[in-house]
Amino acid sequence: DPIHLGLDNNPSNYVGLAYTNSPMLPDEFRDCLYIADLSANQITRVRVKPAGDTYEVVEVEPFASIPSPVDIAIAEDGTMYVASRYDQKVFRIRLRDSLTTRGEAP
Repeated sequence: DPIHLGLDNNPSNYVGLAYTNSPMLPDEFRDCLYIADLSANQITRVRVKPAGDTYEVVEVEPFASIPSPVDIAIAEDGTMYVASRYDQKVFRIRLRDSLTTRGEAP
């Protein structure tokens, strides 16, 4: 049985998926599926937890805006790489950099 079918108000076209439990990431970003959603132009974060012999979804939220993402890969250090069909580029997302500067004055 599916554990997640997409966000309620948005049509989804999930084309890429990666999971991470990297200790280099803060707790809220571990044990998550990161899904490339081509239709929504975003990466969706789906936090899961074990539930018997399967998993259940704990939280779902938009994570990053990427034009036409088609796949995602996550390195051991938590760095994410997202391929964009529209831009024909690979974007690098380093969460630790974003968290370090959050709340600081420009």
